[in-house]
Amino acid sequence: MRKSSQQLHSLIKSLNPSEKRYFHGFAQRHVIGEENQYLTLFQAIDRLTEWDEEALREKLGNQSQADYLPVAKHQLYQQVLDSLHQFHRQHHPPVRVQQWLHQAELLTTRGLMSQADKLLQKAHKAALDREDQTLLLSVLRARQRYLTRRGLAQVNPHELEALIQAETNCLTALQQEHQLWAWSAQLFRQHATQANDTELSEFLEEEVEPLSFQAELAYHQARGTWHYLRGEMEQALTANQTRLDAFYQRPQRIRHYPGPYLSTLNNYLVDCLRLGRHDEMQQPMSTARALIDQPAYRKVPRLAMDVFRLTYLIELNLRLNQRDYPAANAIIPTVEAGLKRYQAQLPLLNLLTFHYLLAYIAFQQNGWRVSLRRLQPLLNHPKRNQFPALTQAALLLQLLIHYELGDQDLLAHLLRRYERQLPEAYTFLGKALVRTLRQVTATPERAVQRQTWEALAKELTDTPQTGLLQYVDVGEWVNQQLTSRLDKRNKE
Repeated sequence: MRKSSQQLHSLIKSLNPSEKRYFHGFAQRHVIGEENQYLTLFQAIDRLTEWDEEALREKLGNQSQADYLPVAKHQLYQQVLDSLHQFHRQHHPPVRVQQWLHQAELLTTRGLMSQADKLLQKAHKAALDREDQTLLLSVLRARQRYLTRRGLAQVNPHELEALIQAETNCLTALQQEHQLWAWSAQLFRQHATQANDTELSEFLEEEVEPLSFQAELAYHQARGTWHYLRGEMEQALTANQTRLDAFYQRPQRIRHYPGPYLSTLNNYLVDCLRLGRHDEMQQPMSTARALIDQPAYRKVPRLAMDVFRLTYLIELNLRLNQRDYPAANAIIPTVEAGLKRYQAQLPLLNLLTFHYLLAYIAFQQNGWRVSLRRLQPLLNHPKRNQFPALTQAALLLQLLIHYELGDQDLLAHLLRRYERQLPEAYTFLGKALVRTLRQVTATPERAVQRQTWEALAKELTDTPQTGLLQYVDVGEWVNQQLTSRLDKRNKE
């Protein structure tokens, strides 16, 4: 398989419905004869689940595209990128600003100075509103070229001095942004390599006054990461709260920088979850969800999907953590509606995690058949093994469900298959559970069953809560088995 062909297929499959509709209109500019060759090829590739050039040629039949497919694919790839650029530029201010600067340059070279000046002022206002120092520097440099063309001798000295000072301030802020970003990058490297950078720690112990919004974000991110690596979770939470507050101070920052906002929100919510500060989580989630209903935010690409993905994954985990199943059940219809709406756009790991969490919530409420139904999209997904921990948790949950349903024959088959597929990383828990389930299903003696469950409970007590135990609370389930059997014995 040629890499370029795979890239074209991946690009087309990544498009959302709105982007595909836009391409259909965009491609009408390139009609050859009575048929739009680009659109025909686009639709044929879009129908392929996996890239298969032979299957594509069969779909094209005797059409002329099949004869010059390599050239057609290359041209289509460029057309899709151009279409995406045109579709998103209206929602991406830096692209609009660069367009104004280019137009101002064209007007300046033609001596249309007043028209060029209006565009430069417009670009300058947009860069300031966005608080983007890199974009602002481009605007200031364009203003320099404009003044030079107009004649520096004719420029008001105060205007010239203001321009020089503005560029100096911009360059200083950019230098600080670079340094703070470098600190963050070094921290991530340090975390990955388990290294210890004493000089970097000394820098981060000092208070820094950020000179720009981007510097402020980078500074508090670096400090948050630094505290997290040192196990100082309260201080890490404070750093993330400060970053979040920076967005709330000027809400338009969320529209301009949705990625950093969502990343900050995720880190803050995860820190709250780890520290058990559950009461502080609902308001930030509600604020994020309210954004997507406001006209100013509706056109931000992927914002609605990302807010859904982030906040509802966190809230499902929160309700499970609290064992607040009524609250979990209350949001499940909203989650299921969101999955239906965003299924094609959601990252695969997030999509499968949603299915797992919904299944686990039903399992925790003894809804065995509902749990099994909700688990099927994960178990049946052809790419599930890309995420081994989640897949093993789903297979483990499947075993527990069939045990609860009393499916003895099917359970015996699943136990054999599960044991064969068990990765080495999960050997202890997997083998212990398989052994226990085989023993308790092989004997009707309740006293023997109880001894078997007690032995597993003791093993789990001595095991750190990592790996699969973070996905499935087997210890709680085993205790329920012991309790239910003790209740039955007392009743008898």
